Amino acid sequence: MVGNKHILDNPNVKSPAAPRDPRLGFAAPLSDYIAFYESLNIRAIPLLTKLAEDKIEFQDPYFAVTGYSALGEVLADRLRGKHRVRYKLLDYAWREGEAIADLRWRISVQKPLRSKAFAFDMRSIVHFSSRGRVMVHHDEWETSGGADFYGLRVRLELLWQGLKQTWMPNRL
Repeated sequence: MVGNKHILDNPNVKSPAAPRDPRLGFAAPLSDYIAFYESLNIRAIPLLTKLAEDKIEFQDPYFAVTGYSALGEVLADRLRGKHRVRYKLLDYAWREGEAIADLRWRISVQKPLRSKAFAFDMRSIVHFSSRGRVMVHHDEWETSGGADFYGLRVRLELLWQGLKQTWMPNRL
């Protein structure tokens, strides 16, 4: 206090600005994106237009596509297959000072009439645009302990689907 006035009342004295953390405005978009994947079904795919940028870059071990319609096709192919695919978020963290989230998922894939699901862990790196939409989504997959032949077959089937979409159309 100086006299009857507080030092911060003086227009010539500026209080230190709190550092602006870019992650603060992205909690809701991240929550929405996680909910999209955890409840993924064919009818939900059009929601990508609200969650992702037009030119979203998506990459996983089998696909590399640009645009939410191309990503929607990849997801629809997974959902139309014979296997039931489920995503469950295990954990996430924001990168320091960036609008980039690192997510860890458990993916379970179950073939109809088979009691045991094949599961593997996956890491997603998700970049948000200034509009709060996903502009980059890169996945890295890891197999968890106990992977059996069935699990290998599922992954080979996904690889084949990826080859048909990305490599073979250009060769025919």
